[in-house]
Amino acid sequence: MSLTEWVHDLYTKNAEKLYKIAFYRLGRNADLAEDVVQDTYLVLLMKAEQVRHYECPEAWLMQTLNYNIKHIRQKQAKQKERELPLDN
Repeated sequence: MSLTEWVHDLYTKNAEKLYKIAFYRLGRNADLAEDVVQDTYLVLLMKAEQVRHYECPEAWLMQTLNYNIKHIRQKQAKQKERELPLDN
């Protein structure tokens, strides 16, 4: 199986599950969930040759998704802090 076929197969088997996880962990925000899943697969595309040799590439996908979700939530928290009015 070519690398392109392998990535496509991994996507086909896991994209829906990753989306559902992202959707619920990001407050049921469909746009953010799609973005985080796309970001996860972009990282996979950049590291496909390396990840292909992992015993469980699905676990790598999940770990990368979790990192991306954490990063987005941190950005959201910082943005909310900046938006809070200052009380004197």
